[in-house]
Formats: sequence, C-alpha cells, structure tokens
Amino acid sequence: MKDKKKSKLSPKEKPYKLKIAWILAIFLIILILSFFYVGYVKDLIYQNVYQNIKELSEQTATQLNQSITEQKNFVKIMVESIDRGYFKTPEEIFDRFEIDLENYHFTRLVILDKQGNGTTSDGHIVNNYPNMEEFFGQEEVYLTENRPSTVSNNQVNIYAKTFELNGEEKVLMATINTLDYQEILLRRLFRKRWNLFN
Repeated sequence: MKDKKKSKLSPKEKPYKLKIAWILAIFLIILILSFFYVGYVKDLIYQNVYQNIKELSEQTATQLNQSITEQKNFVKIMVESIDRGYFKTPEEIFDRFEIDLENYHFTRLVILDKQGNGTTSDGHIVNNYPNMEEFFGQEEVYLTENRPSTVSNNQVNIYAKTFELNGEEKVLMATINTLDYQEILLRRLFRKRWNLFN
C-alpha cells in the first residue's frame, strides 16, 4: 500500500519538475534573445547618432560658409560704393554703413592707411597697426585668421579690402568677434530647424 502511494506521488512530482525545466528553458531563450535585441538596438542608436552628427557637421560648415560669403559680399559692396566716389571722408563712410553692421554681425569698421594709422567707426584711433602689407597685398576681400583686437580684449576676425579715397590708398576693415560665429551658426541652425516644424 505504501508502495502504491509512493508510485502515485512520483508521477505528480515529475510533471511539476518538467514544467520548471520548460519555464527555465524559455526564460533562458528570452534572456539570450533580449541580449541580442539590446545589442541590435544599441547599434541602431549609435548609427543614428553618428548620422545626425555627420549631418549637423555638414550643416554647420554650410552655414559658416554662407555667413562668410554674405559678410565678404557686404564688404565688397561698401568698397564699391567708396570707389564710385560717394564718400569724401572716413566719417561719411562710417555714418552710412554703421547702421548695417549689426545685420552682418560686425562690431566695427576700421579705415587705415599703408602705415597702419586711422580710425574706427566707434571713435578709436589706431596707430601703427602691424603687418599692413598683409592687407594691401590682397586683390579680393581678405578674411584673416582670428587675432587679438587692438581696441578690446576679444579675439576677432577681420574682413579687409583696399580702396582709394581722395587719391590715397587705404584699407577698409570690418571686424567680427570670433565668438560671434558660434551665435551666427546656432541662430541659423535653430531658425532652420524651427521652420521645419512650422
């Protein structure tokens, strides 16, 4: 009788153990599939991030080139106006174009002679500015690398173009704070992104 009870209990215990084995096997399969799925999703995310960074870098370079082109064109327009004889003094030039400087992110205009002497549109006197041959040796609008400003503590880039005023060769410089390029790029990128959502 005891043997019958034991044999009756054993079959009940075996299916129970069999169910646990199946559950563990399924759990293990799910765990392995989850591991591969997480790896796949992570690779997909990284690929998407790298693609976005690449696109953003291309947009940034395009926006920077566009800003530089616009600023060079503005300097060219100013010099063409001077060459046509519309102005007789540096002050007249400053008065005419000072209102447009902010639109092109320029901080000031500077007019210097070949010895590096002249004035700025905001009233500073410049004496013996160095390396004037760098500017007078250029035919087109010349953009310098960033350098320390002579009238402020900022790093600036200079757009320069030579011209003749009252028979004397001079150079027109339009300065932009180097840090302003970051603002220009962010403003253009966010304006472009905002337009996509509107």
